[in-house]
Amino acid sequence: MSENCFETAPIGTVQNLSLVHEAFDFSNNSKAENKAKLILITDPICSTAWSFEGELKRLSLEYGHALDLKVIMGGLLPSWVDFDRGGISNASDVFCHWKDVGDHFEVPLSAEVWKRDPLSSSFPSSKAVICAYRQSNSLGFEMLRALREAVFIHDRNISKLDIIISIAEEIKLDMEVFLTDFENIASSILEQQIEYSKKLGVKLLPTILFAKDDSSEVYKLEANLDYSCLESMVHQVLPYVTKGHYDTSLYSLINRFKGLSTKELSILTQDTRLRIEQKMHNMNQLGLVDLLEFSTGNFWIKKG
Repeated sequence: MSENCFETAPIGTVQNLSLVHEAFDFSNNSKAENKAKLILITDPICSTAWSFEGELKRLSLEYGHALDLKVIMGGLLPSWVDFDRGGISNASDVFCHWKDVGDHFEVPLSAEVWKRDPLSSSFPSSKAVICAYRQSNSLGFEMLRALREAVFIHDRNISKLDIIISIAEEIKLDMEVFLTDFENIASSILEQQIEYSKKLGVKLLPTILFAKDDSSEVYKLEANLDYSCLESMVHQVLPYVTKGHYDTSLYSLINRFKGLSTKELSILTQDTRLRIEQKMHNMNQLGLVDLLEFSTGNFWIKKG
């Protein structure tokens, strides 16, 4: 495992650790003790974050018992008014960027939404994730994933409230609570989270911060969430941690997560993409999964 793929966070360690604890005050859902704290700063429409979903799933399955994970929204696209970030200033720029990301990371990713029905902002979907997390951590994770599948796989405009509501209903959120929170408090929480990420000097999404209560050091990993780097960071903070085990059979994984890309299945099974493709095509022929084909990688959905 390599240790040079991450660094200690650049601002003062004492202040940094204080900010890490501050993140866990944004919600009452995080009450874990004697665990390392991991903060993921991301955005529902971050294509790079979509590319590393498999790595984060594996991290959760193998080390989730030792981690207290908090997800913070980074506010990637407030609106298109005076927007210019990383050479992107309009919807057609995002189309090209997403195509490049899909090719580079070999993940299924459609960018057609940016031609057909461009998103106006990532703030509505970010607010939706915040509201879901207020109901439970598991629902927060589920909402974030459902929104990403909607935009990256199914070309749905997740800046529109009617689409957000339909996704919230699909994952069975308490809709009365969700809509009340969305209308009354989600904007202020999102502003707080964006301000928090600015305090830490976050420039790239996704960014991970990792620390332990009794340590003065905070570790940071930006943009490229390679699994060897994630695992190395875990062992740096928790040198005696044990690795959890999970069922790596393809049927079990599809049954558990409902929809997964070939790349995700390869990461979770530690098998080659070629063998994964062969096995998943067999499952498709048996009527167990549906196949969505992309030039940059396939996506498989559990039937029924």
